[in-house]
Amino acid sequence: MIVVGMFLTVFGFVLLLLPFSLTGYAPYGWRTPYIIAMFVVGGVLLAAFVVWERFFAPVQYFPFKYLKDRTILAACGLYGIMFLSIL
Repeated sequence: MIVVGMFLTVFGFVLLLLPFSLTGYAPYGWRTPYIIAMFVVGGVLLAAFVVWERFFAPVQYFPFKYLKDRTILAACGLYGIMFLSIL
């Protein structure tokens, strides 16, 4: 069952970050429906990962205590901002 958490994480981040690369090729840029849908579905999958890890996972892929730690969340957010700065 650890596979469910991994798939939710991987697909969530892929659908959240992939539109940054595809926007230049989209016919209407950021207003293209599939670009917006990728952001929405990616966010929903990452939220589903948090719910899965908190309530349903028999073996946790990423322990919930780390998801509540502000230091780890800030480090991940800072890395995300650094990733976006090189685009």
